[in-house]
Amino acid sequence: MSRITFLSAAGFSVLMCSLAGAVVADPQIMTDHPVYRGELACSTLDRNIADAYRVFGERFGHTPATDTEKLIALWAWKSEHYMHACDNKVYFGPDNPDANMTPGGPPWLGRDGWMDNKDCQMNQFSFSFGLCYSVHAQMTALVGRALGDLKRVRCPEITGHTPFEAFVDGRWVLADFTLGVMVFDDEGKPVGLDEIYAREDASDKEWFASPKRGGPYKFNMSPFGDRLDSYSKIRWMQMNFGYNAMPIIYSLRSGETFTRYLDPGLEDGQTWVFWGRDYFELGGKPKHGPYRNVTFLDDYPIGNDRRGRGKAYYGNGVFEYVPPVADGRYKAGAKEPKNVTFKDGVLRGKKADAYVVFEHVSPYVIAARSIEGGGREWNLLEEKCCDGAILTGEAVGEVLVTVSVDGGQTWQKVGLAAGEFKIDFTDVVKGRHAYLIRFGLTQADGLTGVKIRTVTQVGRGVFPRLKDGGTTVTYQASGESVIHGGPSQQLAEQFRRKDLEKDGYRVYQIKAAGAIRRAAGVARVNGPKGSAWSVEFSLDGGKTWKPGTKDLQVAGDGNLWEDGQAAYTWAEMDFPKNRAKEVLIRFGQGSILHCQVFATYASKNTSAMEVTYGWQEGDAAQEDTHTIKKGKASDAWTVPTGQGVKTRWVRFRAR
Repeated sequence: MSRITFLSAAGFSVLMCSLAGAVVADPQIMTDHPVYRGELACSTLDRNIADAYRVFGERFGHTPATDTEKLIALWAWKSEHYMHACDNKVYFGPDNPDANMTPGGPPWLGRDGWMDNKDCQMNQFSFSFGLCYSVHAQMTALVGRALGDLKRVRCPEITGHTPFEAFVDGRWVLADFTLGVMVFDDEGKPVGLDEIYAREDASDKEWFASPKRGGPYKFNMSPFGDRLDSYSKIRWMQMNFGYNAMPIIYSLRSGETFTRYLDPGLEDGQTWVFWGRDYFELGGKPKHGPYRNVTFLDDYPIGNDRRGRGKAYYGNGVFEYVPPVADGRYKAGAKEPKNVTFKDGVLRGKKADAYVVFEHVSPYVIAARSIEGGGREWNLLEEKCCDGAILTGEAVGEVLVTVSVDGGQTWQKVGLAAGEFKIDFTDVVKGRHAYLIRFGLTQADGLTGVKIRTVTQVGRGVFPRLKDGGTTVTYQASGESVIHGGPSQQLAEQFRRKDLEKDGYRVYQIKAAGAIRRAAGVARVNGPKGSAWSVEFSLDGGKTWKPGTKDLQVAGDGNLWEDGQAAYTWAEMDFPKNRAKEVLIRFGQGSILHCQVFATYASKNTSAMEVTYGWQEGDAAQEDTHTIKKGKASDAWTVPTGQGVKTRWVRFRAR
């Protein structure tokens, strides 16, 4: 990690001169590990689907040829990249009814604006864990995309559980990711809940006990100790229960590093920083944080009567950014400077109301640790926390530091920077994906240096792992930067265009520094049976609209649609040749309770990128560094791994 000693304003300005000016937009890598290849293999729905089909093909000798095989491939991939654990909480805000629990309400309802995540790719990258109603909601997006029809995926609600079914090759088929269950008939074809209920009603214990239930793949029924004959009757059907919205994209500015750790503990191996339930009492001692000892995550492959007994935790990521505040170069990484100048070795204000703003945004949720600590389960949502977001540096006078988590609409004071300072503002940003940090400057009060450290949780299932006998790494930087208008309602509201709204529609406008490359939107809707919903995009100010989802029926459409509950209407669209720097996103029609909007835009890669792997071979620590030249969008190289490789960390450094 980069370390800075604040000795003097002059000494710091020399360091800053070497850091200014450049950015790497959307750096991603993947390895040739057989299962855990990393983000470039799965950071979009289409990449995720392709990687699942790759694994299926390598194991069974052919790519999925039928919709049933496609479902099996996706179910197996998810089962090996995810663990059944709780509290993958995300802040949505008060306008989403699912984030405000009512007495006697369904279990997926949250409280105080927080709820379990239903965004497919964001959950995989921030968490790689969730309970049944969360992960199965997300799978409606992934499997629906693979099958080409969101009406062919659903989440039945039964007592104490929310499984998942897909309509493939003429019938509904159960694919339960949290219980690790697919059930096959005597002919080796997977079945759905209707068949299971029929066997329950007939008290057919022999059928349930038969090894044929594992099908030709010999999937073990069930690794979690649950009984197949315990599925209760469906209470209601949930359609469009989840979605995909947040892009798996971030940018690194010159002087910024992003280090990912496969195992919890950070640099010293003992600092537990996470976001989720602390499973300290579940045999995870002495480590704190999300944990599961019954999972196929870290215990692949599923099948061949294997029971899934991995001991899986979570990973971490650390963003460290040293803004080039000196000699005017701060502008390279600043989001919004006002009346700022560099004078006498200090970044100051020209007037009393001067300020400079920096931004953090990534698809990885900001983590935290309990200040109180102790050998017990920590409740990070309720307790005072630290070590997730830390500001250090040196100031002249007293510089007011404020933070915004709603895109700059409101600000919270987190401290005064004076002398050599350290300000921990974890409690303000924990559980979020983005924030703005603002330094109030005057003619007398200013900065000589600053470093911003943001610790995130990284889903263990998407860490790009090394393997024995040499590892090929593939690199790509798409040149796309990202704008978040979610998941919180407050972040979306900064883009609201009420003046363009009519006839039950809601409209948002995102303006970018470059040409729009991708846009996504999701709305939590509520309406009578037969209501039609849409998500549309316009690149010409509303003259023409491109439908992402058009006239979607969330209820009352026959056997394949049932009576839909808790509906999310969503769409994402690519614009590879577009030149417009703004996009309108329109939702309709009727009662829209909550919206999220996201966009990516063209951004040049103007910095060199250094990728360093750290791993262990026996007692020997190993490192390997590869540098990608400035402006280069793709590359590949081999990390010289030997035998008995244990992946420890990987670091991106923008030069």
